[in-house]
Amino acid sequence: MMKPWRMVMVVGICLLLMGMLPQAWAEGPPLDAARVLAQVDRKLRPEAFESFAQVTIQLANGRVSQFSLYGVGEGGKRSAVLILAPEALLGRAILRVDDGVWMHVPGELELRTVTLLQSLTGGLLTNADLLLTDYAADYKATLVENRGEEIVLELTPQSDKLPYGRQVMRVDRKRMLPNSISQFSAGGSLVKTLTFEQYSESVGFARPTLVRVTSGDNKSSATWQLTALKSRTFPPEAFSKAFLPKVGSLFK
Repeated sequence: MMKPWRMVMVVGICLLLMGMLPQAWAEGPPLDAARVLAQVDRKLRPEAFESFAQVTIQLANGRVSQFSLYGVGEGGKRSAVLILAPEALLGRAILRVDDGVWMHVPGELELRTVTLLQSLTGGLLTNADLLLTDYAADYKATLVENRGEEIVLELTPQSDKLPYGRQVMRVDRKRMLPNSISQFSAGGSLVKTLTFEQYSESVGFARPTLVRVTSGDNKSSATWQLTALKSRTFPPEAFSKAFLPKVGSLFK
């Protein structure tokens, strides 16, 4: 016969386990954060793609700038963005290959070496934001929360060339697409928040077509409106420094 003190201990352990089960169920089954992030990347865009977007930037002083952008990308960390409008900036383009970033300015013979923290358009959107490279190529994902309708990931940079100290991505569980991304500096301050809206198949993929961007101090904002997106293969030279001045020829 079991001694009373042992019976009390067994009952206590059983009650403890029963109390933990609902919490474990609420949090959902274990998830591979890296796999979730890779799914998000492919839901946002094909591995090799061509895109058109409209960007509106409002600065803290009230000044508003608008841009039409053409973008191409392939293989995670190779991409380029070209300004189509305004006319004064027509032809300016940036190229990223791995951690290297260059800018072409019409009339200049040499490319400028720039960083991912700088911005082709100015304002809140950095070159890293505009170039649309895969999150999984740049960041290590850690699962923060797995419950309800969202999966929360913390993204930590795998290179000191990246502009953010960390990012927190809230992922819609059913769609496997981001609801929002909060971007923080290396010191921990909130730089800006991206909110993903207007889910549509109008661009050929079921994904959010509007991204609203708000600065951490709420003094400036931006919108990024996707107008076209499609899968496409490119010639080997498309993502080379020599080809950057001619990147506009890809859509002519």
